[in-house]
Order: sequence, then C-alpha cells, then structure tokens
Amino acid sequence: MNKPLGLYFHVPFCRSKCTYCDFYSYIARPEAFRRYVDALVRTAEKLRPLAEEYRVDTVYFGGGTPSVLDAAEFGRVMGAARAFALADNAEVTAEANPAPLDPSLLRAWRAEGVNRVSIGMQSAVDGELKLIGRRHKNADLADAVRAARDAGIENISLDLMLGLPGQTAESAKISLETALSLRPTHLSVYCLKLEEGTALARMVESGRVTLPDDEAVADLYLACAAWLVAEGFEHYEISNFALPGCRSRHNMRYWQRSDYLGIGAAAHSFFGGTRRYFPADTAAFLDLADGSGIGWETDDPADPIEETLILALRTADGLDLAAFSALAGKTTAEKIGKSLEMFTKSGHARRTSQGYALTAEGWLVSNAILSDLLLLL
Repeated sequence: MNKPLGLYFHVPFCRSKCTYCDFYSYIARPEAFRRYVDALVRTAEKLRPLAEEYRVDTVYFGGGTPSVLDAAEFGRVMGAARAFALADNAEVTAEANPAPLDPSLLRAWRAEGVNRVSIGMQSAVDGELKLIGRRHKNADLADAVRAARDAGIENISLDLMLGLPGQTAESAKISLETALSLRPTHLSVYCLKLEEGTALARMVESGRVTLPDDEAVADLYLACAAWLVAEGFEHYEISNFALPGCRSRHNMRYWQRSDYLGIGAAAHSFFGGTRRYFPADTAAFLDLADGSGIGWETDDPADPIEETLILALRTADGLDLAAFSALAGKTTAEKIGKSLEMFTKSGHARRTSQGYALTAEGWLVSNAILSDLLLLL
C-alpha cells in the first residue's frame, strides 16, 4: 500500500459562465447537485478496488466551481475520498471563486480535511473582470482570502490571467501587486488563449473587444515571472509559481506521469500506464454511475517517450537525461541533449544537475522547441 495515487473530482457546475472558458462546465440549479454527488460517490466506490495497493496523497476538487456544493454535499464526496487509503499528510485542494464564498463553507471544508484552496482571482481590475464575465469584484478577493485563513487554511493559491481584453502593463502590475499583498503561497499565471466557440472569441471576431498583441503579452509574462522570482517564488512550471515547499503536489503528478484517478463528467485518469476518461456529458456520467461497470473509456495510446519529454520540459526540474536514456535509449537521449545544449546558447534552455530545463524565455516558445525535439525521436 505504498504506491502514491492522486484523486481528482470534477464538479462541472458554475453560477455563471466566463466568456473565455471552454472547460466542461455549465450553469445548473442546486437540485441537480445531489444526483451528481451520488454519481461521484458511486463511481469512487467502483474505482476503489483498483487502488488497494495505493496510498492517496493528493485530492483535488476542480471544475467548474466546487464551491457551489453545500457543506453536506462536499462532505459526501470527501467521505468517498477518505474511503481510499488516504495519507495523513495528504494535500487536499478545492477550487473556489471569490464571491459568493461563505466563510461557513470554508470552515466545513477545513473540518473535512481541505488544507489548500485555489481561488480564481484572474484580475484586480473590475473592468477587466466584467469583460470576461467574472461574478466577483476586486473587493471580494481580500474577503475570500481572509475567510480561508480564518477557517485555518493557510496554503492559498491565486489564479491570474495575462492578455485580458483591455489589459495594459499598468493594469497587470496592479493585479500582481494586489495578489502579492494578500500573501499567497502559490500563484498560477496564465496567458489567455482564445478558444474557438467561446463568448470571448465571438466578441473579438465582432470587434466588440480587442486583445493585447502577442508581443505585449510575452513582455508581461517575462516581467511577471521576474518579479515573482525576486519576491521569493520559484517558477517551477510554465504557469506556476510557489513559495519554498508550496508547489501544487497534485499538479506535479500530472507533469511527472504519476498515477491519478479522475472522477466525474469529463474527468481524465492516468493509471497503470493507461489514460482513460469519462465523457464530457453529465447525463451520460449519471447513467454510467447507475450501471454495473465503471464506464470510463480508454484514450488513444500515448507514446511514453514523447509524453516524458513534453511534460518534463514544462517544469523547472526539466529533463533528467539519465532517466530519459533508460526510457528512450542512449542514442536518442544524446540527440535530445545536443539539441537542448544549442538552445542554451540562445537563452531558451539551461543546464541542470541532471540534464536540461527551459527558461522563461524558452517556455514562451516551447511549442516550437518541442516540435524540433520531437522530430529527433
């Protein structure tokens, strides 16, 4: 029972849909929540026998907006997680939006074992928040962080976005200053990607809003990364920054190809070397939960060599060439090493004690770099 395992629970419900979002999430009435929670619990029970030799050391509630569930509903799902062999020191994360966020819910979360919250800040500028369809205002953010701390949750992550409609270098600075003033342990800083079919994409296409150009967003990203590193944060993944010891342990397992079980509509799993998923369809997930089998589907097989290369170079730990050589062969590993050495000369990569990692400048153009590297495989 020593092998590590993560659990992910997907809650697809939101109180409103952000204009940029293409995740599987939607607006639903509270009466829909109970049946979905029932399905999460039943599916977890079906999966538990697969994990008899594992110890769960991370649990993550994502969405959607997990904070739409009331305390009793959340407690039922957390009870399903505890039915696995849950480690005493497990990292248990729940995502939340700043408003509405009832302090009593946060106290209930803490009582259930939640010790980390990820709060969707996105911006500290009310005009930017309105354009992307966020329900909260900047004033709500400090209240949410204070409520989390008052509940006994000290490990607090904030999400920020760069490249928002109307965002400038000055407004991005205001957002980062605001975030830092709240003393988070972790920050996720995402560059907006305009997804086809979203409300924001339609707004841009119609000319109703204008996005900053790519060069401006790149400059914001590099400036933000430098600032956070100067403030003592480790830039440990393309979009993630943590104070020492505060990396997201759950997200690290994605990039390290460690086992996790995803439970819920649209949830993905990586278990025993195979990727599986549930359909992005709540009605279908409910039907599967009522059935006799698990009901997940097997994803197209991925090349472990390609995956290892791509995922390792997302992180500051980078690619361990000795481990990669054991996986891909000495000749291939040497080719990759030589190519990465060339990228050190342009400042896009750096040497590590075990191999190579990309720099912040390299992460900005990582798709192009990885395309070159994958050709060598």
